[in-house]
Amino acid sequence: MSSEVQALRSFIGYHSVHPRNPSRAQVILQMELTVSDSGELQQVTGVSLEANRQNVHLQVRQAHASVGGGLRLLVEGSLDLHRLQTVPHDLYLKGRGGGSVRTAILANIMLR
Repeated sequence: MSSEVQALRSFIGYHSVHPRNPSRAQVILQMELTVSDSGELQQVTGVSLEANRQNVHLQVRQAHASVGGGLRLLVEGSLDLHRLQTVPHDLYLKGRGGGSVRTAILANIMLR
């Protein structure tokens, strides 16, 4: 976690395998974060997953968290399912200021 993120309150991952290319999957990550009131993550403008210097940019939609403020993020993109199951990935959120803030490490996500 970074100083911008005070807590990761929930995290849910979904995926569907591409019928013509089983190694590719459409992945959706839903998460709720408690963030600092004055931080640049009040508005998330970009999300990426990074592993071994390979970076995948994902689409993000943002709303207010359901309880107690903070952010709810819906992140989606097409990823290599095998890599996501076997290689630890770092999740990066980009705030309005353009800086990239490391917020969580997604390690060994096992999607079935």
